[in-house]
Amino acid sequence: MTGIPFEETQRLPAYIFLIVMAVFAAIGAFVRWRTPATKRRSATWVLAGSAIFTVAMLLAMKMQTRVTEDAVEISLFFVLERRIALGEIASVEAVEYRPLQDFGGWGLRFGAGGKAYSVSGNQGVRLTLQNGEAVTVGSQRPDELSRAITDARARLPS
Repeated sequence: MTGIPFEETQRLPAYIFLIVMAVFAAIGAFVRWRTPATKRRSATWVLAGSAIFTVAMLLAMKMQTRVTEDAVEISLFFVLERRIALGEIASVEAVEYRPLQDFGGWGLRFGAGGKAYSVSGNQGVRLTLQNGEAVTVGSQRPDELSRAITDARARLPS
């Protein structure tokens, strides 16, 4: 087999940018109101620079999930990478989960349901590993991801 049977790139949802910009606008209004007139210009530049940097970082953030011939590979925000060998996986299940309640939000999270890698939405695939560890991988295409992992596992040599 050649090629990659499944690949998905997810980015942060647009409402995150709106929330961040609203927060910076509120901070900007507060800073202008509370800062003496002689220091407003420098405070405004610092705030603008912080806002631009934050938005640039948010735009760069993404999660990539790949299923290869022998592993599930997850790359989160260019920083966290995890490779789970297909032989380590005991079971695969497409699931709907509650990111805030189950894991405390998005990103790399830990909760009662194990680890979660996600950037948006509430769907994914729950992997139960041979050692009992549960890993939830967020996906906008959970059925396709689950099928790709199951098919790849079926092709492993016995």
